[in-house]
Amino acid sequence: RDKVLHALNTVWPALKNSSHLSTWQRRDEEMREIGPPMMLLDWQTVQDLGRIPHSSENRTITMSEASEKAKETGCRFFIEMFSHRWMSRWAPDDAKNSKAKILVEWGKQRKVAGLYTFFWVDFACINQSDIAPGVCMLPLYVSSCNNIVCYDTPEYERRAWCRIERVIFSAFVAPNNEFVSPEFRFTADADRLPNKELKPDKEEYRCLPDPMDGELSYKADAMLVEELQALCREHWAKCWKDGLKGAVKNFNGIDALCFGRTEVRQRFFGKSTSNLSSKRSSRVSIRSSTESASKAKPRGGPRASVTSQASVGS
Repeated sequence: RDKVLHALNTVWPALKNSSHLSTWQRRDEEMREIGPPMMLLDWQTVQDLGRIPHSSENRTITMSEASEKAKETGCRFFIEMFSHRWMSRWAPDDAKNSKAKILVEWGKQRKVAGLYTFFWVDFACINQSDIAPGVCMLPLYVSSCNNIVCYDTPEYERRAWCRIERVIFSAFVAPNNEFVSPEFRFTADADRLPNKELKPDKEEYRCLPDPMDGELSYKADAMLVEELQALCREHWAKCWKDGLKGAVKNFNGIDALCFGRTEVRQRFFGKSTSNLSSKRSSRVSIRSSTESASKAKPRGGPRASVTSQASVGS
């Protein structure tokens, strides 16, 4: 734990403006010195298997191996955390392997944008026979990702662990969360943004919900969630790339993490089925991207650049 805190306090902030090559290599080296290395899941492996593999199957690869695979294809090495609500205490996916299908569809659309995306999925990337070391490393794993992809289902929003994963990413990487519904499908001719990223079906600015108000399968996890929450408050925005804070200065409550007040950008792909709505809580504010743009001072469209500026791989 002390080594994780040391890395977050000293090493990670120093790497925030590094090039992608030196960033992932240095982070990889540091994590190997502290605990289990960050392992990644290739979306093409998921495609071949037709499911998300268990950690014991050893179907994940190292950051170095992933980087080489991306280099061979001429694509940019990209890491995305897959945040999801497990279907049961023993299985992350349903009988139809719906999540596995989404990982493949999302990987295909990333490829069109020139990105070879590799996923960090807890079921595959943390030793499920001994999860404690991997859970301790969670802040380092999440903060080493370029993006977070949230599996948008009705059960997702109210889960405490799903909330804290989004908070960790927002605190250490960027105030940006992306949600993909089970109905999402890759379409080659889909509308895209100028940077070739897929155009979201909906974009809004919402307050981060309090993880401590969320549901837990194991009540004993509450102490750990609370500890991670405090860590996010302490390190809020310290690891963001220079210029990002200025680009999002019109987000409500962005200077410090305050649940029910601090606002992040949320983009939705596919028909949303979650409970993320203004009816869930009077503490959660929702602004559409149109409304946000009308209130913001002209800055040449910085909101659209949140992801590109935030990525540790830029």
